[in-house]
Amino acid sequence: MAAGCPVAAYAIAGTREVVRPGREGALAPAGDPAALTRLVAELLEQPDRRLAMGRQGRELVIARHDLACVLARLEDLYRELAARRPR
Repeated sequence: MAAGCPVAAYAIAGTREVVRPGREGALAPAGDPAALTRLVAELLEQPDRRLAMGRQGRELVIARHDLACVLARLEDLYRELAARRPR
């Protein structure tokens, strides 16, 4: 996703939490290689859709996982944990 490519994957734990079907990519039922093949073929045949999904995926990665964002969340976590610590 960070590279701006749409995702075509199985709908399993992990991918379902990251990929929103129709936005960042497409998900096939787990263990259905024919469905996954169809999704990849559809993305190859629809360049506008493929590029739009790739852009959305990249934007999502930047919004959630860029260094400044990760550091801010980590700092918040440390502050929360320090506030819970008995004095």
